[in-house]
Amino acid sequence: SNFTTTTNNNNTQRNKQRRRIFWGAMIADDSWHTIATQAMETYGIFHAVAFVESNRTQMANARKLRFGEGSANKRILTEGGMFGVDTSVTVDYYINEDTTKLVGLEREHAQRSLILHRWKLAGMTKDDIGYLSDVDELFTRDFLRAMQLCDVPQFTSDGKEGKDGHNNCVAPKVYGLVAIFEGSPMCVSSEEIYHPALMIGECIEGIGDGALHPKPSRYESVSTNWRTDNYTFKTYYEALHDPQNLPLPKHLPSNAYFPLWNAADFRRCSGGYFYGDDTLPLYVGWHVHNFFDDDLGVMRKKYLTYGHPISDALTRPLSDMNREVNLMVRCSKNDGTYELERGSVTKLYKSMEERRKGPIALRKGGLDFLREANFGVDITGGAVPLAFRMEEYVVARHGELVASVEKDERERLQAIANIRHYHPPLP
Repeated sequence: SNFTTTTNNNNTQRNKQRRRIFWGAMIADDSWHTIATQAMETYGIFHAVAFVESNRTQMANARKLRFGEGSANKRILTEGGMFGVDTSVTVDYYINEDTTKLVGLEREHAQRSLILHRWKLAGMTKDDIGYLSDVDELFTRDFLRAMQLCDVPQFTSDGKEGKDGHNNCVAPKVYGLVAIFEGSPMCVSSEEIYHPALMIGECIEGIGDGALHPKPSRYESVSTNWRTDNYTFKTYYEALHDPQNLPLPKHLPSNAYFPLWNAADFRRCSGGYFYGDDTLPLYVGWHVHNFFDDDLGVMRKKYLTYGHPISDALTRPLSDMNREVNLMVRCSKNDGTYELERGSVTKLYKSMEERRKGPIALRKGGLDFLREANFGVDITGGAVPLAFRMEEYVVARHGELVASVEKDERERLQAIANIRHYHPPLP
């Protein structure tokens, strides 16, 4: 593969035994567009796939299970072989009716913690790789193969020649530069994200040796929450500093071992190695965002009931929903007002403040830009998901987005007209 070849050319040796990868994600109303894009890219790579669905949203709103026991959706997902004939696929359910205290990120991470439990039941060992993401976040197939086959420093802890790439779990995450698609393969954002992430099993809570690693304090003293700042890489693990022998400023303590990482740490805490380059750019994955089917009502409900909820999400104009949906709508209308041709997105804005608040720029050229982007050379297929290399699908999906935006706008205008023309009966 291209990434493996390039990695090996940079003096990275090949691992003698292919590492197993255990993938996990929370699942809810993700469209089959998104699920199939993930499955096509990773077919045959994962040893096990662990999904977790909840009967409540992140903001504790009740929802009907979509992949419940006996449902056709669950059978397609777990028995259809879409992730590979030898890949085990499971769906677990997070049911917790505490809707007062367990809301927002705490509920999200409590649900996500079941993934690590399922990995352990599936036989994960300290030498395997954990891969945590949302369903719409994915690494490239080449990147995952390289992580399996190459002598990746972050996965090395064999004691030979003093090698310990993750320094006993001080900073064991592997993540990278991820390009974003908004609603269609033709709508490439100029923004980027840094999810998903990989981690060696040796550093994952429940898989690594808990007797060797100190236990960190956690937010609100809840075991599924994230560790407190004094147990993080950004504070140089100040909680572990010896008061009688303090390290130099901005230096790590001399402790031999650092805390294991739970699902919340895995998702939100810094500390690891970053692959990618936003000046070339070099991407190692994609965020296939808001690829909903022809009814954008599902997307509207998402913005009403999940993280950072929008109170009028069911009625607000799509273009005013948020910056990401605004970009999607502009792209559906072929509006090139804000476009970035090449280079870093910072060139488009006068300040970071303007970048945070202003419209997100579209990457001029869309898929063609990505095909030419990685490594600064022409690669067969380029930095494009396998699903998006099928021109018929790209055209059909973009057409579906255009139609769904037009339909949503018509329905909203009709709803406003109905309200204006409604006359309540006289008493």
